[in-house]
Amino acid sequence: MKKQLFAIIVLYSFQFIGACVQDDYVECDCSGITEIGVDFIGLDVDAQELTGDGFSEMQEIGESVLKENFVLNLNLEFTEKEIVSNLRKIHSRSFGFPMAYACTCAVPYLVTQQVERIEVLAAEADSSNFVDVSNSFKVLDFFDNDGFFTIVEAIEASRQVEIAKNFIPNYKFLIADEAAIPQLAVFRILITLADGTELLQETSQITFE
Repeated sequence: MKKQLFAIIVLYSFQFIGACVQDDYVECDCSGITEIGVDFIGLDVDAQELTGDGFSEMQEIGESVLKENFVLNLNLEFTEKEIVSNLRKIHSRSFGFPMAYACTCAVPYLVTQQVERIEVLAAEADSSNFVDVSNSFKVLDFFDNDGFFTIVEAIEASRQVEIAKNFIPNYKFLIADEAAIPQLAVFRILITLADGTELLQETSQITFE
């Protein structure tokens, strides 16, 4: 009886040691994973005023705003659809009982209709004549708050973010050429997707100092 008990203790001791030295990393089989489908369905535009040195401090515009502190925040509204999700679990045993190690796989985003073009149009107060002022704006760098993109560069960079980081960035537009912007202006943002779909939003009247 003592020999049997001793043998059981030894057996479980080896299992315990094996469990302790086992790597926490469990290799996952992600061959069944494809992507998360993302559909852009709308556009939200918010005109704000910078209140600090960085771009994290912003507030709603009051009666007027300096052109150098003016920011157009663009957020694309979207839906997500899981196309395939087939995570496999790898099982091990510890202390004579099964133990399941859950796998996690990085699932890439697939934007079904990518942004092809972003246009910023401006009209003077009480006018319906909107003029393209896209080249008079710059876009805050997604990776560096001290850097800026052109609109074309921002669109390309956003695609890289969508693939590498799995999130949809928002765009912060700032005025690069103040002389091209009227003192009293209404802005219209037009985004064209790859299939020709247009997303349009307009601001209220902005008074610049």
